[in-house]
Amino acid sequence: MKRTRKLVTVAVLAVAVVVSAITAAYALSANTTETYAYLPEHSVYFYDTAGEYAWASREVDTLAVAGVIKGSGTHLFYPGNAITRADFIVMLDRAYGMSEALDNGQVNSNGSFVDVPSSAYYSKAVIAAKAFGIAAGEFQPQQSMTRQDAMVFLKRTIDRTALKLGTGSVSSFSDASRISNYAKPSVSALVGAKVIGGSKGKINPLSKVTRAEMAVMLYRATH
Repeated sequence: MKRTRKLVTVAVLAVAVVVSAITAAYALSANTTETYAYLPEHSVYFYDTAGEYAWASREVDTLAVAGVIKGSGTHLFYPGNAITRADFIVMLDRAYGMSEALDNGQVNSNGSFVDVPSSAYYSKAVIAAKAFGIAAGEFQPQQSMTRQDAMVFLKRTIDRTALKLGTGSVSSFSDASRISNYAKPSVSALVGAKVIGGSKGKINPLSKVTRAEMAVMLYRATH
């Protein structure tokens, strides 16, 4: 399903269009991308998204082509690594174009956070996220992002687009009681929209988000 998104009055990165173009390009190619043979369930860009992380290879590749996610210079993505709050916001910014709106003066800056140095590579993305009301309070950029906080940040971002999510249910998850009250509406909405799924009957709200999980979340939210 194609979805149109705008951050307030600002057209955001058209990921759905990019995804369609990428899918078509793969279909028309001779099963190769640059010097890498395309194999089912295997990334064409990163060596380490095979095996136990093959479930995220399509999403990782799609977002890599769109410039939303990046790996190291040695073609490694580190899919199992926990993602920091700073890097989570950077990826959200790349996917939804928040700092572009800030640059264009279409949203006013509310400043940054005391724990976000102005020279940090993530500073602009964080400032944009604060301007849109996506990030608030103490930011703690180097802390690992929990699954429930990732859902809160993503739901707040989606709420500022033209897409509106309904309310889902988390009652089927055996650990639903572990979801913090502030996160329950976001978790429920993203579960209902099938952006988030559980694992072995659990939602794992307090677990750290891995880079692979982040890629899958963003792909589902923007596709």
